[in-house]
Amino acid sequence: MVPKANNYVPVIEFYDLIAEEYDVLLNRNPQDVFIRNYIKNIFLQAVKEGTVIDFGGGTGLDLPWLCENNFKIYFCEPSAKMLLQAKKMSREKLNCNKIVFLETGNTDFHFWATKNPFPEKANAILANFSVLNCISDMNELFLSFSKVICPGGYIFITMLDTTFTGTVQYLLKNFYLRLTGKNTAASSPNYKHKKHFVYRHSVKKIRTSADKYFSIRDIIPLRQRGLMLIKLKRNDAET
Repeated sequence: MVPKANNYVPVIEFYDLIAEEYDVLLNRNPQDVFIRNYIKNIFLQAVKEGTVIDFGGGTGLDLPWLCENNFKIYFCEPSAKMLLQAKKMSREKLNCNKIVFLETGNTDFHFWATKNPFPEKANAILANFSVLNCISDMNELFLSFSKVICPGGYIFITMLDTTFTGTVQYLLKNFYLRLTGKNTAASSPNYKHKKHFVYRHSVKKIRTSADKYFSIRDIIPLRQRGLMLIKLKRNDAET
């Protein structure tokens, strides 16, 4: 549920608002560029070929390297205006015929368990730059992921760091920012005085929600931006 404060808006509405400036805002921070490249390298070490679901793909900033490595890509972005930016970038800058852009009716993962929009199972799911922090129900999310990924497939998630050290750093930063009357963009993304609510899922919550279908293979802190990378692998047996 979105808080009642006037400056909070639903998450899709927030990303519709920010869509045209999103790439500029993200790419002006060298740490974000470094992290995206780091995640790319970790991904490519594990996944050599096949089909990828770019979940919450935004404006398509991961599409260039996914295309370069010859993946078939199902691009899932519920914000219509972010999706338009991704399509525009693909059309103008990429020479790739392996991207399938899911339309709005198929982007809601809540329906994937009963109405699977994918004609084939994915070898990997990429959920980059805090996508899961926009979603409340981890149990249903991992159930849906389990239905659309093949046994042995990987999920790569970057989200707010809720390891012990990450949580301590977050609390200290929040204390300082409150003391100085400022806001923290990491906990409440802010654009033109509008915010969306953020869910700080614990590592325990992710592990518990995923455990029936996936095993966590790695947790890597990305402390430059208060993030962590979680790598999961689909159990070999279907559940």
